[in-house]
Amino acid sequence: MSRSWVTNVKSKWEHLSVGRKIFLAAYGLVVGWAALIVWAQMLEPAEQAPSRSRAIVGDKSLAGGPINHFIRYRNSYDSFRKSGPNAPAWQRYAAAAPAVLGRPMVAIVIDDMGPDQKNARRAMNMQAPLTLAFLPYANELTPMIARARASGHEVLLHLPMEPENGDVHFPGPNSLKTDLPSGELSRRLKWNLDRFKGYVGINNHMGSLFTADQMAMARVMDELRVRGLLFLDSRTTTTSVGRRVAMQSNVPFGRRDVFLDNDRGATQVLDRLHEVEAIARKSGSAIAIGHPHDQTLDALERWIGDLEGKGFVLAPVSAVIAKNNRTTSSKN
Repeated sequence: MSRSWVTNVKSKWEHLSVGRKIFLAAYGLVVGWAALIVWAQMLEPAEQAPSRSRAIVGDKSLAGGPINHFIRYRNSYDSFRKSGPNAPAWQRYAAAAPAVLGRPMVAIVIDDMGPDQKNARRAMNMQAPLTLAFLPYANELTPMIARARASGHEVLLHLPMEPENGDVHFPGPNSLKTDLPSGELSRRLKWNLDRFKGYVGINNHMGSLFTADQMAMARVMDELRVRGLLFLDSRTTTTSVGRRVAMQSNVPFGRRDVFLDNDRGATQVLDRLHEVEAIARKSGSAIAIGHPHDQTLDALERWIGDLEGKGFVLAPVSAVIAKNNRTTSSKN
């Protein structure tokens, strides 16, 4: 750059009015900031996709006890690509699932997680992809949810709903009831669904009366659709309208096939697990629900160790629901 050119520019600048000088200075500042932003983005490394197989190897506890070294079997890059930031919550927060390879799928849901933190930790320590349903009124939910997801498990919100014998069985505070005014039902629903994040959907806690009510369930399904959540019907009554209302509302839907621990003995739980196997062989998948009782967890630990050798694959409930919803859609 020659000295004469610099002198010429300086001379022209000095002859400009104050207004033009302010305009040019502001314009130069804007252009400079824009160039700086573009330059920074060009230097920033591209986001790397997760590796093809990934292990959770942290040893620090979020809610007591060590985190499992749980291997996630699914191709993590495919999971990342299919469940990006714009995916609905039931896909975005889905746990990694094993490769199915034509095998029958089984989902094990553990209800009533949260109040008994000792057995909740025991369930979370299982080195298999369980689906853990947390009661929204439990304490210390955020660290427990974080620990469950870090250990490779999927999370549901176990939503308290009105049972038929409500004078005997209390579903919990802020439970959904069929006779609530519209505003109060909305308030309770929002209170429950806002209690924690990172879950793929809900299943009903009790709810034999509520899940049989078309209008009440429609209110719930509308909110689930807006939030991108799935619905798992615990089927506490044979008159549930959950499936019909979910389909009408375009909400991903699944239903429980077997209750594992109506009889709590470990032998009885194993008998129920054999029923699960039979249903999965016949239908291609099965969903079972149990609770964090000592006997249930004892039976599950024994059963899970033999599952792969029997030709089954243990999967999160969202994977089973996704498979079944695809099958239903293809038939329609």
